[in-house]
Formats: sequence, C-alpha cells, structure tokens
Amino acid sequence: PRVNRDWRAIDELLGNVGLATIRGQPLSYLTNAGRVFLQIHTHTSPWWNNMATFGFRDPIQPLYCGALSSIQFCRPIVLTPWSYRWWNAYVNVATSFYNTVFPFFAIIIFFPALAVTLFKEKRHERIFPILYLVNLLPISFLAFAESRYLIPFYPLILIISTLGLRNITSVFSARKSKG
Repeated sequence: PRVNRDWRAIDELLGNVGLATIRGQPLSYLTNAGRVFLQIHTHTSPWWNNMATFGFRDPIQPLYCGALSSIQFCRPIVLTPWSYRWWNAYVNVATSFYNTVFPFFAIIIFFPALAVTLFKEKRHERIFPILYLVNLLPISFLAFAESRYLIPFYPLILIISTLGLRNITSVFSARKSKG
C-alpha cells in the first residue's frame, strides 16, 4: 500500500534483497543454486496442490483458475460431457509421469548425456547442452524449484539424451573394436 501497489517498487526491493544475498553469502548462494537445479529435475511437486481436481466442479469450494481471453485455465478447452474425464486422466498421467518416471530418466540418462554432450569435441553438438544450461541456470539462481520450468525444455532434453546416448554407445563400440 505504501507504494500504491506498484509492482516495480516491489520487484526492486526483492532484487535488492537478492543482490545483498549474493554479495554477503556468495558460496551459499551458488551451493543453493546447484541444489535447486538438481531439485527441478527430481521428484518435486508441481506448483499446484490440487492438480488432480482440475476438471471437477466443486460448488462448495470452487477451484480458482485464471482466464486468458476466452480460455479458462484448469479445465478442458472443448467442453463436452466426456471432456472433464479425459482432462483429469491427462493431468493425472502427466503428473504421475513427472513424479515417478522423469527423476529416474534424468539421473540415469539425461545428466550423463548432458555431461558427455557438453564436453564433446563436435561444436555443433555442444550447442544443445549450452542452450539448456543458459536457459535453466537463471531459474536455478532465483532459487525457484518448480518443475513447470522444464516443460519448454522437453524437446532439448530429448535431443541431448539422444545425442548423449549415441556418443556413449560410440565410445563403447570403439573400445570393443580395439580390444
């Protein structure tokens, strides 16, 4: 209220707090950024607590969903008698995949592929992990461990994983042919 609800003033205050943290505790800040980077890729709940109820209508406690023009978030875009059932199934499958399968995929396949591809001699292959890190590290430095930020990078994650697996298998096949 003191700044007439001007978000620029609030952002400036929060930015100053962040910069003071970086200046005062740089090692702790970097350590926390690394922890957040790893945490984004592991089992962290999405930012919704009520994800499984997105398609349900609750007259007692209605779900708050924002709107963008004619699109109402947290519900199917095309409303039919069966669309809520399909929407809920989609949300539950996506959440289950992220919370159960993706952490193993990230640890077993993606992180090794990221490291191998990042240090590959071919420059054209290195661009993908560099793009990934340049885009995702600032999110980690903001100490905001929300998995939703990975969604736009799924194509890069698949490209890096594919390149990394190809590079790893080529190393093993070269060793077998020598030995």
